[in-house]
Amino acid sequence: MSAALLLAERTGFEPAEGFRPHYLSKVAPSTAQPSLRNGAIIAQLVDFGNTRTVTLLYTPHLAQEERTCHNERMKNTKTMWLVGVGVAVLALSAIFVMLLPWFSERGKLTVAVSRLEATALVRIAHDQGYFDVHGLNVELIEDDLGKFSLKRVLDGEAHLATTAEFPVVGQSFKRDDVRVLATIHRADRNIHVLGRVDAGIQRAEDLEGKRIATTVGTVGEYFLHKLLKRHDVDPEDVEIINLTPQQIIQALDQRTIDGFSLREPHVHKTALRLGDDAVVFPGDDEAPVYTATFNIVATQKSLRGKRAEVRKFLSALRDAQDFLQRDPEGVRAILVEQLDLDAEYLELTWDDSDFSLGLDAELPTMMAEEGLWRIDQGLTDSIILPDMYKLIDQTPLERVNPCCVEL
Repeated sequence: MSAALLLAERTGFEPAEGFRPHYLSKVAPSTAQPSLRNGAIIAQLVDFGNTRTVTLLYTPHLAQEERTCHNERMKNTKTMWLVGVGVAVLALSAIFVMLLPWFSERGKLTVAVSRLEATALVRIAHDQGYFDVHGLNVELIEDDLGKFSLKRVLDGEAHLATTAEFPVVGQSFKRDDVRVLATIHRADRNIHVLGRVDAGIQRAEDLEGKRIATTVGTVGEYFLHKLLKRHDVDPEDVEIINLTPQQIIQALDQRTIDGFSLREPHVHKTALRLGDDAVVFPGDDEAPVYTATFNIVATQKSLRGKRAEVRKFLSALRDAQDFLQRDPEGVRAILVEQLDLDAEYLELTWDDSDFSLGLDAELPTMMAEEGLWRIDQGLTDSIILPDMYKLIDQTPLERVNPCCVEL
């Protein structure tokens, strides 16, 4: 039995709350009863064989002091805890405020898309909800031409653009941050030259000496040059007139030009309207002159912090490609409705289009040829051809579908 319990048993003493025994020494003068001082029990001698132990059992003043110190420690601890919690809340609030813009932009992409059937995969992904499936919030901005969509990315108005490779090559002489991420459309017969038969044009060789309109510096002019050279016609012997597509159609009706070089569907619509008075080059029995591509394009700046979203975007386009292969008629119906296209024209030209997602091995070579043509035509002050391989960022598509990257 402990000394404290022994004392309590002999005297009927019950220690108050806060009582703590304090051992003073092992040897003390013998005494059988508790010593009293100032009305307080302060010591008790207990025999344990030959060893005498003096134990301080209870002092009311000491207990009160200990209770006061204990309360002060608890109060200080509580105060420090509340201060710590407050500091932590303020720190977390500051972090949340800093991260709020990042959270609000997460999953969001702005895509500038031109009003051409070449953008079918983007339109299908949007129409069928594939962007939502991949956790994206995609805003589409409509443009008439790909070069306008590209300008939006260059100006920081969009993260991605749909455009042909041709304007990308043009920008490569001015800046080195434009990147092609994927090709979404290829067409061998997407551009044609149309001539009026009543202007004396029946063969491509007849274009010599004629007034042929196109938009100078665009792929329409590039195509015209390639067609003329195939048929041994010097472009210097052709009067090339610089007009917009809308001006070209009006000029043809006014007979101030003899023909033009434009993208579809302008050629198809005009040929139907003119009937036998129209001739189109190259003909269906001729080999294609040029394969036009339409691509997903970005800048290094627009990709910053958006690579995860871009991979999801490309995954959605892959899903759209699967849908297109399963239901081509449904896709054509979507394009006719969204782009106000002629359903008959779309069906007739459908087999000339390749809507598969990829990066072809021929793309850098084709872009280099276009770059050399720009230098030759004096469309750039530089005489150094940019490295076209550096204009292609294949990493996002490799992460999504590596088998379609041929570079």
